[in-house]
Amino acid sequence: MNFVYNDVEMIFHQVLYDDLGCASYFLADGGQAVVVDARWDVDVYVELAAAEHVRIAHVLDTHQHADHVSGRERLAALTGARTEIAAGDEIEVGALRLRALATPGHRPEHLSIVVSDLSRGEDPWLVLAGDSLLVGDLARPDLAVEARTGARDLHRTLRELLRLGDGVELWPAHVGGSLCGGARLSGKTSSTIGYERAHNPLLAVEEAQFADELLRELPPRPPNIERVVGLNRARTASAPPPPADLELSALLDEIAAGARVVDGRAPDAFDAGHLPGAINLPAGRARGTRAGWVLRPGRLRSRQRAGAGEDAERRGVVGRGRPRRGRARALAGARPGGAASLEPGRRDARRAAASR
Repeated sequence: MNFVYNDVEMIFHQVLYDDLGCASYFLADGGQAVVVDARWDVDVYVELAAAEHVRIAHVLDTHQHADHVSGRERLAALTGARTEIAAGDEIEVGALRLRALATPGHRPEHLSIVVSDLSRGEDPWLVLAGDSLLVGDLARPDLAVEARTGARDLHRTLRELLRLGDGVELWPAHVGGSLCGGARLSGKTSSTIGYERAHNPLLAVEEAQFADELLRELPPRPPNIERVVGLNRARTASAPPPPADLELSALLDEIAAGARVVDGRAPDAFDAGHLPGAINLPAGRARGTRAGWVLRPGRLRSRQRAGAGEDAERRGVVGRGRPRRGRARALAGARPGGAASLEPGRRDARRAAASR
């Protein structure tokens, strides 16, 4: 669901990607637009620009994302937009001023984007806080540096953000469902500096206590962080090749050689029969995050097979990766195809955890 805010001729859209709990932003005035923290599938921003009759002039990331591959370079390649910004830089489009504020903690290079509406005044209107101050929670500090070092940096960053003023709107890069926050991360998609100051007790404590409390509640560290960050640092606009199809016989050969199989059908269909050793990963929120816990990068294959009467939810879907043990092989979902290849009626079938 997109949140749309129009003030006079200014345009503000929040674009949510529910699967990973990610939020990106489209701001425009004076015929030009800025996109912040673009997701990989960039068509939504191109469509917004066409609908609003503006040109995308800047595509910015608040940091090197660790949970998804950025669409910054893809969108810049399509639009000719500029992508560079550093702490202290200012960008103006129409009456909108965007100022980059250094806010390390989640990552050393992290920036927050402070936005002012110059048609009304120079005071901050809102902050695109990336992964620093979140709604109901704080960003985790352990994904790029030693956790306590990151926590100390984050404590100083939060003091800086609180000085923006209680009336400033807070728009984060992640909402509930993301692994970039903790257990208190809200499903609400925006807040204000003042509301978070009043209701997040960690914003009122000193640095030592802050670090102790924040680190005590950290969730497990996702295993695919370095790969995702590496892809973002490479700043490539090229997409991976589409998965090649596998016939059932080839799929069974891959399994025999050590492949990990992810079955994307609904749980009831999976329980009725599935390939031995398969992991059930049905469609739903945080599917990409859950896949990252059970798979490593590798060759991509797909096995999709459905009867004429089956709907999309019951079809086998693509998986990806390399098993955590054994050789790099393909994986795929598969429809029940006979007693020789399936384990029927397994109510205790393994399923990828809904969250970690």
